[in-house]
Amino acid sequence: AVLAGRGPLPVPVGIELRQILDTKLRDELERLCRPIGGEPGVRKHTPKRRELDLVIRLSGLKDLWAETRKPAAKTSTELNAIIADFENVYGAIPAAEVTAADLDDFRERLRTLPRDMTKRERALPFEEREKLSCPERKTVTPQTVGKKITLLKALLSYGKTEAILPENRGSRVKTGPKHEVGKRDQFTQEEISTLYRLDFLTEPSRWTFDRSVSDVTLAWLMLFGLTAGPRLTETGQAELCDVVRDGTACGLIVTPDSEEAEPPAEGLPPTGTGKSVKTPDSCRMMVVSHLLIRLGFLDYVAALRRAGITHLFPDLWVNGGVTTKEASKILNRRVDLVAPRPKVCFHSLRHTWIAEATEAGMQERMLRQLSGHRPRDESEKYGRAFLKTMAKHHRGLGFEMVDWDKLESAWSGIDWDGIVARLASRSRFGSSPKAKRKGAKL
Repeated sequence: AVLAGRGPLPVPVGIELRQILDTKLRDELERLCRPIGGEPGVRKHTPKRRELDLVIRLSGLKDLWAETRKPAAKTSTELNAIIADFENVYGAIPAAEVTAADLDDFRERLRTLPRDMTKRERALPFEEREKLSCPERKTVTPQTVGKKITLLKALLSYGKTEAILPENRGSRVKTGPKHEVGKRDQFTQEEISTLYRLDFLTEPSRWTFDRSVSDVTLAWLMLFGLTAGPRLTETGQAELCDVVRDGTACGLIVTPDSEEAEPPAEGLPPTGTGKSVKTPDSCRMMVVSHLLIRLGFLDYVAALRRAGITHLFPDLWVNGGVTTKEASKILNRRVDLVAPRPKVCFHSLRHTWIAEATEAGMQERMLRQLSGHRPRDESEKYGRAFLKTMAKHHRGLGFEMVDWDKLESAWSGIDWDGIVARLASRSRFGSSPKAKRKGAKL
């Protein structure tokens, strides 16, 4: 181009220059394109790309998801129920035909379902359950609706990620508010005092074992709820291998499925059945209060070990997984007897425990660690306190609104081996009414 700007060159000179430039350019291009590490070889393997499946149903997609992602048994069961409800309304359509409008409509229909349905009502088809809604009955919470829609969205997202579905049409569907403002309130001291004077706590001789959850399990869950403030599932899914000692201090490890679980006795529930935590920060050491030690918690644990049982509350094991759903319903009904306020439920014990710890002057760092809340910085994340140190702080919580002397006197004569034998007979049978009756007779 520079030469051309100076005017035309003689033809022989132009041809020669062009040949030189072509040779230089070809050599430079060959050098730049020469592969690093030598000449390329021949491809040995071509991976097979999964083909789109435009006819697979949600149930089939769920089976693939469960096979690869290995979800908890509880999650898999819940997703099966949600898919059954969805197909009851929209038909057994292919997953590729599920639209955002379908999910939006399904979300709004879920919001109309009654909250306090019986077992028989919950077993009805979705459209029959819709007919049960009326102004006098409370509807399901936004958290319940959001959880169901989130599971469906996760399933469709899996289909798109694995190239089974051409697109994820649920990506922009809103699940709704995750939490209601002012959802829960804490108990008053008078309500706590009345609650812990109920018969199933003060009269263990009247404990029954013919319900879906035994009174002994309900009593321990209620006591843990006040003295340690855990979420119900954190306590209900505990195994005996999670109970640890350090001198006089006793703790309960809150963690997902354990690989070091003890082998169960024949006929008893296996370990590692869908344990989970709300967030990674929920994994912690929960202190077992000295007040529960006074009531015989260690004797109860020892009786479970002698019986070969691996779960702390074996009657919460149902069909291969741990569930606290029925326990939550029963406990909330008993809470309603004492505190019939809309914002008070069993989970309010967690709020009450945090309020008690704050009033007792517990350090914020220790409070966050014991309650399973997010640490403020890396030093809190890695610098966890020892069990003895946590138990020392925990001893400052006396919960004086409860008559612990009366409870200790009532619980002192409990035959824990006999109680555990009845729990073991329940756990050997499933959750069907017939199995429950058979377990209750034993």
